[in-house]
Amino acid sequence: MGSGTALIVVVRFMRSTYYGVQVGQLHSAAQFRITAWPDAPLPPPLVQRARKVSVDPKGWLRPYGDPSTWAPLPEELVLRQLLSVRCDNADDVVAFTTEHGIITQPPEDLGLPCGLDIKRPREGILHVNEIALYLRHAQAMTLHWIAALDREPVMSAWEAAGIADPAVRMRDEVEDDTAWVWFTGVLNAGLGGLQPYVRSWTTLPLSGERLEYGAPRVGLFTGLAAQVFNLVVEGLPVRVCANETCQSRFVRQSGRSRKNQQRTTGVMFCSAACAKAQAQREYRRRHRRERR
Repeated sequence: MGSGTALIVVVRFMRSTYYGVQVGQLHSAAQFRITAWPDAPLPPPLVQRARKVSVDPKGWLRPYGDPSTWAPLPEELVLRQLLSVRCDNADDVVAFTTEHGIITQPPEDLGLPCGLDIKRPREGILHVNEIALYLRHAQAMTLHWIAALDREPVMSAWEAAGIADPAVRMRDEVEDDTAWVWFTGVLNAGLGGLQPYVRSWTTLPLSGERLEYGAPRVGLFTGLAAQVFNLVVEGLPVRVCANETCQSRFVRQSGRSRKNQQRTTGVMFCSAACAKAQAQREYRRRHRRERR
């Protein structure tokens, strides 16, 4: 596929019909409260990856490589990289799933209508539109939580992700109620891939290396849902990086931690590299002003 190729159809839904919402039963967003169980962050699950992902001219994705390749997602992926994915661009979608993980179950398994009526060439293969739909929902959940923390209208998150049609409007209180029902339904659907489990480990006698067994193994969407769940449980503010050329969302500053103890307070930059880059930029500005 050539650079910038766009195969993806934006799928939008009427507010009153998506995820079983009955608008007449909704009253006021002030009545909604969110709780999580368990009320502690989930350990990062291992996400299935493929060595290579290609897409044929009809838009079907085909993962290649060892299907037993698993790895945890990068920290804060839903904030730092996911939100920049252009879901209407097939190349962006393929690149993201190649780098971070694959999805094997069709959207209908999670109750996410895909709007496609195409016979699958074989089991375990999805269309690029379907992958994009998963990523749109992950973006919507993330943006929804950010809007909630910022006390902004949460329905705007679903509009920004291309799921809700901004031309279809309802009363403000019903809009918020509907969005919270969607958030709950989509997040729970994603978390459905995480089942109760036990883990065991052993230490190799010579190297002292610790080997663990039993870590949950999931698809990409479940891994992203787990990160959103942890944002909800921790309830920490989501900041905007003060680096002028970055502007990424983040919770913990990376790059200056010891023993994985990353800073969450008193930080302006998502990473030590961004802090250094902005400091150098401001130094050069001061230097130019002094030379005038």
